[in-house]
Amino acid sequence: MFIISFVVLLAGTVYSQDTSKASYKTGEEFYKKKDYAKALDVFLKITKESPDSADAFYWLGNTNLRMGDYEEGIANLYIASILSPKYHNYKNRISYNEIPISMARLNYDGDELVGKISNGIRISGVGFQERASEKIINETTYPIWSEGADVTGFGVELSAFYSPVLLNIDYLIGEMDLANVKRRFALPPLLPQADASSYDTKVKMTSLNFSLMYTPVVLLWGTVYPSIGGCYVMSAYKHNNNTKNYSSVGAAAEIMIKYWNIFVKGGLKKGIDNKTFDNQLSFQFGFKISMFN
Repeated sequence: MFIISFVVLLAGTVYSQDTSKASYKTGEEFYKKKDYAKALDVFLKITKESPDSADAFYWLGNTNLRMGDYEEGIANLYIASILSPKYHNYKNRISYNEIPISMARLNYDGDELVGKISNGIRISGVGFQERASEKIINETTYPIWSEGADVTGFGVELSAFYSPVLLNIDYLIGEMDLANVKRRFALPPLLPQADASSYDTKVKMTSLNFSLMYTPVVLLWGTVYPSIGGCYVMSAYKHNNNTKNYSSVGAAAEIMIKYWNIFVKGGLKKGIDNKTFDNQLSFQFGFKISMFN
């Protein structure tokens, strides 16, 4: 009698293992076909029958993420990381209600999931330094100058990120001082403007910048976002009562370091036609204010 009971128990265990393997394969097939609702049912059943299965919790967590249930997905991935050494890296990728992001966007479903924590509207303060061209100075002021000048100032940026495309709109206010800029010729001594003490050396600038950027890769688990693209700049320079308007196109590059919903960003714009600005360096600090998804 004991032998018969043992054989029945052993057969039942083997049958249960075979059924579990079949169910697991079925769940993977549903997942790969993007039928996440059916995959979820399968993996939930497996985790209840085999609560020590790290693979089942791993697939269940990723299925949760695919369905938009981020908190549940994070919890199940964390369980998988505890149950098996091969998922331990998820301990370092799960924090502050964010989902795990890989070193490169193409791994671990990162190509789609990166948008879940980064897409949205951002606002930031901007500090910048821009090199205005000699052309601008000579058309806006007098007498004749032989070199460009640095414009420094501040502003605000509103940006919209929808992975992998980024649109930035900047409004900047700055000023340049001509006190140290070289003149091409000396001022005529009989003109009132020749008196250096009465000459206004400050030139005011306002600028509206549009940048369209592309983010090819996300680094360090959704922390670092390098972007490249182009920009269109419209600027107005004012000296005394004289105001000149300019526009220019250029290339742009920037890198953002994100921590939860707060970020810092550094950028470089390079004028292509070199008639208005040669280059512009900027530093920003801001936060995300809404999500697209």
